Amino acid sequence: MSHLVRRARLAPRRLTLPGRAAQQARAEMRAAAAHLAQSHGELQAQVEQGLGMVRTLNANTSDLKLEIRDSCGLPGQQWFEALEERIEQVREERRGSRIRGRTG
Repeated sequence: MSHLVRRARLAPRRLTLPGRAAQQARAEMRAAAAHLAQSHGELQAQVEQGLGMVRTLNANTSDLKLEIRDSCGLPGQQWFEALEERIEQVREERRGSRIRGRTG
């Protein structure tokens, strides 16, 4: 999106129409670029807000799984170990698929 905004801002300078038509077209293009830049800023703010929420959720989930491990005796410890093993399996599978994607 940032690339698109930059290109939209540069486009009016590249326009090669004669006279008044060019002035009007450039003004419209500048207005469209400004609107696009504003939308980009709004989207960027929403993405940052969403990422903040994900980080908070991840932190809370981590605290919860440690609480289960520490407070639920042997079943909690077994659940935690099984969860950690599943997480590691998923990470290994992702690493393998990324490596295969590069060589394939």
